[in-house]
Amino acid sequence: MTIVTSTDAVQAVAGLTRPGGALDLGRDRARLLVRMFHLLMRGRPVTCAESLDAIAEIGLAPATAGTAARPLDRTQRRR
Repeated sequence: MTIVTSTDAVQAVAGLTRPGGALDLGRDRARLLVRMFHLLMRGRPVTCAESLDAIAEIGLAPATAGTAARPLDRTQRRR
């Protein structure tokens, strides 16, 4: 039996959140992700037009936003 200590948890979180870690999204991707979560909390799908509006609202260039959103886009993973 393995006992997980708080030290183990702290080390795991530190590894995930360090620069380059799995949860290091970068500024643009993090801002876009938070904005998309806000839109999704309304309880309905987010349209392309709403996504483009959100991208403009947070001041991202469409090309930058496309690069940031691609790993988050469910439809891209299905292809």
